[in-house]
Amino acid sequence: MTMTSSTPITIRPAKDDEYLEATRVLFAALISTPLFKHLVSKVDQSIWFEFSAAQIKQSVEEKYSSLLVAQRIDTGELVGVIWSERFNKDHQPKLPSCQFPEGFNRNDFDLMAEHELEFPKQSVANDGDVVYVTEPGVAPNSQGQGIGRRMIDLIIVNAKRSGLNIILPAGSGVSGFYEKFGFEVVGKPVMLGDGTIEGPTPMRLELFHSKEGRSDA
Repeated sequence: MTMTSSTPITIRPAKDDEYLEATRVLFAALISTPLFKHLVSKVDQSIWFEFSAAQIKQSVEEKYSSLLVAQRIDTGELVGVIWSERFNKDHQPKLPSCQFPEGFNRNDFDLMAEHELEFPKQSVANDGDVVYVTEPGVAPNSQGQGIGRRMIDLIIVNAKRSGLNIILPAGSGVSGFYEKFGFEVVGKPVMLGDGTIEGPTPMRLELFHSKEGRSDA
């Protein structure tokens, strides 16, 4: 069934039995990008889905993360995913210690992550709390309908309620999309794949100056 800009959707937290399907949506949205393909092209997809779903669910259960899904009201199909994590003095950004599936490009991932972690660490030092957001993943047959924009809008609304600034890693060539929301580029991407693949560009949306307006709720 074709989706149009008028197709009604709802955006809500993922249910316990939806993490695997949400991971599939995210994978389908990202697999065409050079960076994601570079990292996971040699990984068995079914193992990757289960691994990623388990990691995200564990993070949500630890109360630091949120996984939102966009769902079509007419068919119930999940068509969008966005994941966010709250960093603070008690939950600092760090490299994952878990064993990734066989074939995952852990070397380049660690290089990219080490480069990216400096910014959220500095943000925690300046702000106390900060929201880290991944890029929204929209199912290929549902792209171009404003779903990603609606998910980012909701993340911003929630961050304002909590008095938090937002940081995110923008994929290659899409920083302009986030600049429309007020995000600013705050760093340069690291180059991976022997210098042929551009990593994410660090971006920041300052909603509050320093720790002003921050809520501990």
